[in-house]
Amino acid sequence: MNTKPTTLLIGNHLSGAGVNPSVCESLAVRLRERGWQVLTTSGKLGRIARLCDMLGTVWSARQDFDVAHVDVYSGKAFLWAEAAGNLLRLIGKPYVVTLRGGDLARFARRRRRRFTRILNGAAAVTTPSRFLFDHFEATNQRISRIATSTATPSLREHPAAHHRGSTGQTINRSTAPIHLIPNPIDVAAYRYRPRTAPQPRLVWLRAFHRIYEPELAVTALSELVREFPAAQLVMIGPDKGDGSLARTRRMAERRGLGQHILFPGAAAKTALPGLLDRGDIFLNTSRVDNTPVSVLEAMAGGLCIVSTDAGGMSYLLRHEHDGLLTPCGRPAEMASAVRRLLRQPALAGELSRNARRNAESYDWSTILPLWERLFQTTVGA
Repeated sequence: MNTKPTTLLIGNHLSGAGVNPSVCESLAVRLRERGWQVLTTSGKLGRIARLCDMLGTVWSARQDFDVAHVDVYSGKAFLWAEAAGNLLRLIGKPYVVTLRGGDLARFARRRRRRFTRILNGAAAVTTPSRFLFDHFEATNQRISRIATSTATPSLREHPAAHHRGSTGQTINRSTAPIHLIPNPIDVAAYRYRPRTAPQPRLVWLRAFHRIYEPELAVTALSELVREFPAAQLVMIGPDKGDGSLARTRRMAERRGLGQHILFPGAAAKTALPGLLDRGDIFLNTSRVDNTPVSVLEAMAGGLCIVSTDAGGMSYLLRHEHDGLLTPCGRPAEMASAVRRLLRQPALAGELSRNARRNAESYDWSTILPLWERLFQTTVGA
């Protein structure tokens, strides 16, 4: 099919409410720039309001779109994806689902029947990480591999498909194949500065929520300042309201780190390149993770990455090649990894260069054509 089908993107489109654009919202912008007709839902902040808006849009615009895309997260957010999928099946519209979030694999095990239903109803399934791609291959009893010779070009060509030494493949399910389409970034927006002699300027960029374990960064810093008294940590991100920000601030005060830590709050997407450029070492402290855009952004800027090995991080980063990986919840080991970078500038420079090279493969110029091809194929099938 050569024409561009009108596409409905169902997910978080909250930039109008001051929230940084999600991948789904950015995809809508990019598709429109390429001449696609795109409908979106939802920009509502409240969960109930968002659900109602999504279902209302699917129904009222049912004659106006050819294919839909639904983001699938774990937890309460799964409910709106499930409801949207049910309605799309009811009105006979093909839809693509994208499996997101490092906790989705565990959630799927607990809600296997409901999770399988939304996948079985989809015309195609995507995931942004090899971690989830491999997980659903291994755990779903009805999954079988297609031979490498018939793999989709998107999986053969993207480095994420080869990261663990495997050939790129599509997983063939009873009703829908699973495609690996990584989270994209605009690499050109991030000035590359090789960190060949990094200073103890640390950056943490995530939402303040318990699954991202921000306190781990503070504990690691408290060990570093003994040897590097000029060490600074900037912790950027919104407060998700579970008490993590308050606990992190209290911990910093108890450890006497007030002069070493800044909490600038949430930052606009346009401000992130500049904020990242001021740091040399990026800390990712999550205990649940997938393919975080924040880490990709830091890689694009050439920061040295020190991350836990949670979820998909060992798929995104190769230890001692484009980052240093440490066990979850081990501040002493994270501090030790930072020391290595400060003491071994040759290692830091190599990680910085390789991180940028890795990030370049996630640029929109590579990823957007995969989405275009998938939507066209889905409607033309």
